[in-house]
Amino acid sequence: MIGNDDPWVIRERRIQALADRLRTFSPERLARSISSGGSIAEIVHQACVRIAVQGRPVPRLADAACADQWLVIAREAGQCARADGDDLAAAELDAVMEHLRSIT
Repeated sequence: MIGNDDPWVIRERRIQALADRLRTFSPERLARSISSGGSIAEIVHQACVRIAVQGRPVPRLADAACADQWLVIAREAGQCARADGDDLAAAELDAVMEHLRSIT
C-alpha cells in the first residue's frame, strides 16, 4: 500500500490543489496580465505545453478551462514519468508546478 508520504501521492495532491485553486479564479483574474508576461490562463497553457507527454499538441482552450486542462495534462505527465521511472520528467513537472503556484 502506498503511504501518504509517497512522493507520487504528494505530487498528485499538489496537481489537484493547483487545479482547485485555478477554478476559484474569476474570468477577469485568469485573463489579467501579470508581471511575468501574459495572463494566468496563457501561462498555464504554456506550462501544459512544456510538460505534455511526448510533445503532444496542447490546444489553447478558453481561459475558464485552464484548470481542467492543467489537471489532465499534469496527471498524464506524472503518470507517465512514474511508469517510466523518469526522474527528470518528474523534476520538470515539479518545477512547472512550483512556478504556477508562485504566480497564483
